[in-house]
Amino acid sequence: MNGAAKWWPVPLRLMLGYGFVAHGAAKLARGAGAFAVVLHALGVPSPGIAAGVTIAIELAGGAAVICGAYVRLVSIPLTAILLVAVFTVHLPFGFSSIKLLAVTSTGPQFGPPGYEVALLYIAGLAALVVGGSGPLSIDTATRRKVDVSNVRLERIAPGPARDGLLPLFALADDSDAQVRSYYQRGELFVLSNGASNPLGMVLTVPRLDGSVELKAMAVRSELQGLGVGRRLLALALDELCRSGTRRVVLGTAASGVRQLAFYQKAGFRPLKIERDFFSEARGYPSGLSENGIAVRDMVWMDREI
Repeated sequence: MNGAAKWWPVPLRLMLGYGFVAHGAAKLARGAGAFAVVLHALGVPSPGIAAGVTIAIELAGGAAVICGAYVRLVSIPLTAILLVAVFTVHLPFGFSSIKLLAVTSTGPQFGPPGYEVALLYIAGLAALVVGGSGPLSIDTATRRKVDVSNVRLERIAPGPARDGLLPLFALADDSDAQVRSYYQRGELFVLSNGASNPLGMVLTVPRLDGSVELKAMAVRSELQGLGVGRRLLALALDELCRSGTRRVVLGTAASGVRQLAFYQKAGFRPLKIERDFFSEARGYPSGLSENGIAVRDMVWMDREI
């Protein structure tokens, strides 16, 4: 993810985090005892303890979301609080949280709030859990590089063993039809550190002119940007060189700014552009875009090894 697109978690974190802190601070200002009375009326067990725990979670959890610290972890108790609120308070009043009853001389009057806002908060937390905390966050700043000094490259022969790697192929190619047409061909190299899940994979297919096409390459989503891809590509090129390959060709979307930079840093140079490669006829969905650019043209690149 490049450019402005990578910043989407920042406003979401600030809004969600501030909301939780504001709610927790309001409860604290009125007194934990007053909130405990409300919880008792709702039938919540041990209302005194529940009141203190809820306030602490909202304050600490909200602050953590604002800072982007341990967001995946703090989202669990924050979501639990929201679900309790939905089922104990808001559910009987329907979906809408804003029910305008009348406008009087003292201002607008609203009916009981539904569960709409709680669901929006839950959806926002889910987006951060899936998409990450983004820039300007403690989670991103403290994310460590993966130790790739002890990894090894393994060959996976054609057959059922490759079926388990289809999720990685899906990261490399948006067309399932294209993936199905080539994933059982050529040499498949998998980067492993001894764990059960591979770190990434490279598929190479021989060409009629004696060169080799790097047909697909992917690194697990959570490991991207940590140096795994560079190590994977370097080991794969070394293996190809030892087997007698002298030229490697690859194609990547012209819209893939990050991929183009990655391969050029690895020594690949642009060779030609094949327009309208990513068509519906090849199984690519209509309207596909990346970095705000329509995915249409293929940039072919090559490198001598």
